[in-house]
Amino acid sequence: MAAKEAEEKKEKKSSKKLVLILIVLLLLGGGGAFGYIKFFKAKKGEKKEKAEVVAPVRQGSSEKLIPMPLNPYLVNLIDPDTRRYLKIRIVLNLSDKKLEKEITDKLPSISDAIIMFLTSKTYDEVISPMGKRKLKNEILKIVNKHLQTGRVTQVFFTEFLVQ
Repeated sequence: MAAKEAEEKKEKKSSKKLVLILIVLLLLGGGGAFGYIKFFKAKKGEKKEKAEVVAPVRQGSSEKLIPMPLNPYLVNLIDPDTRRYLKIRIVLNLSDKKLEKEITDKLPSISDAIIMFLTSKTYDEVISPMGKRKLKNEILKIVNKHLQTGRVTQVFFTEFLVQ
């Protein structure tokens, strides 16, 4: 009888150990899955997109390239259900080298107008290729409204990140 009791105690201890090990493994697996979903897997519809110049100048084009990079813009988009932001770097193609000084002098008002425009957009409006073309056209119009001595001929995006 004593041998049977000793065996039952060992069996209880080993089954307790087995249950404890299974619980620990279950918790670790659940924690790992939660961490993966929370930090690594993109949410539904969320994309990170980084594009080099979206519309490069064609080789052989008669248009001169006089680039003027602007400071990067980081703005919130107006999506009501989630917090999203847009980080964008813009390079302007100028019609004349002398235009750089005018843009530099008027940069605060130009940047303000660009920021106000960008913050009025939603994720869906900026993520598609057509949306990016519309952004470029509107930014071109905004900048040219502020200029008197020349024109910006093209707008390039050298960084475009939506999250």
